[in-house]
Amino acid sequence: MYISKTLKALFTVTTYSFLLFGCISDDTSIPSETPEPTIVLRKLRASVTTQPTNVVITTSPNLVSVKPTPTPYTYTVIQGDTLIGIASKQGVTIDQIQVSNSGIDPLSLQPGQKLIIPFDDVILSNQNSLIEFESLQISDIKCYQKAIDGQYCLGEVQNNSLVPIMNLSIQMSTILQNEQSGSSKIVSSPLPLIMPGEKSPISATFAQNNILKIEATIATADNASRLSQKYHKLEVTTNTDQEYQKNRQYIETTITNSTESKLNSIVIVTYCYDNNNFLQSYNIVQQNKPIDIKQTSTITTYCLIPTDQKPHYVSSAYGKTDE
Repeated sequence: MYISKTLKALFTVTTYSFLLFGCISDDTSIPSETPEPTIVLRKLRASVTTQPTNVVITTSPNLVSVKPTPTPYTYTVIQGDTLIGIASKQGVTIDQIQVSNSGIDPLSLQPGQKLIIPFDDVILSNQNSLIEFESLQISDIKCYQKAIDGQYCLGEVQNNSLVPIMNLSIQMSTILQNEQSGSSKIVSSPLPLIMPGEKSPISATFAQNNILKIEATIATADNASRLSQKYHKLEVTTNTDQEYQKNRQYIETTITNSTESKLNSIVIVTYCYDNNNFLQSYNIVQQNKPIDIKQTSTITTYCLIPTDQKPHYVSSAYGKTDE
């Protein structure tokens, strides 16, 4: 029996040893597999660092190719374009466009016309295009309450210089009734050309309803002397004994071509003043019908005037030739 117990104990020790060494054998197999995942991770890192390097190499030439070349480029005029608008959009001055486009008439841009747009470092050959702003007189500007919201402010600029001007723009700033500064706008003259001694209306709509006054300054004005051979001031007569309806006073304007050239287009401006001589409305009509030498043309325009006013009217006109 003692031998039996001894054998049983020996069997138990042998079994426990087998299990113990079996577990130790399994545990020691784990470190042997560790290098394999490490190798995989290293391959992933190598592929990731290589890929961005290839992207940078292929992208770099494209970045260089889109840089502007040191030559001017061509702009195609679209409907409604003006020279001052094109210059503003392209980041150059009006004079720079005119220097690069010899013989261009800024008042007769046509859709589809090609203009050379220079870079902004182009040297201007004509330094006599500037206008002394002191020779341009801005009238008092009056604001009228709109039917829905905001106010419509209206005035005029008189050209007291000895030359015609073009590209006229005005900065209009509102002063509110609490003496605080309000909004500000730059507005362009609706007339392409203002003859010496003539006026141009200026107007802007503001969202404020409590405008005390408007402060206005000249923003831009260019000398249009080189176009003086093409544009001619015309004689006009007006007849206000026309139909009045719905706050519209119709005015019959007769133009006489007293020049020595055939006129291919005419611009007529009618100014309507209230009892206090403030400009209350204006109307601009462009007629593209030719008028021969010594011929006349009659055009009906109108002014928006309230029924309780006794306004007076002033009309002016100029014509354009192709010479």
